[in-house]
Amino acid sequence: MVHGTTDTDVPYICAERLAAALKARGVKYELVTVENSGHGLSGGDKAEVQAAHDRALRFIREHLAK
Repeated sequence: MVHGTTDTDVPYICAERLAAALKARGVKYELVTVENSGHGLSGGDKAEVQAAHDRALRFIREHLAK
């Protein structure tokens, strides 16, 4: 999951709750937080947003390959 901390459409706490639920059920997940970015990562630092997307893509590729 990639989520911005200032998202007003889907509050960041929703991502935290989903992460906790996945963890409780033993599901592999990763929550990538982008500080000061809104929905769709708008307003976030461009380099940080790109790094978050790259990290998410690595996670997807790693887990689809299994």
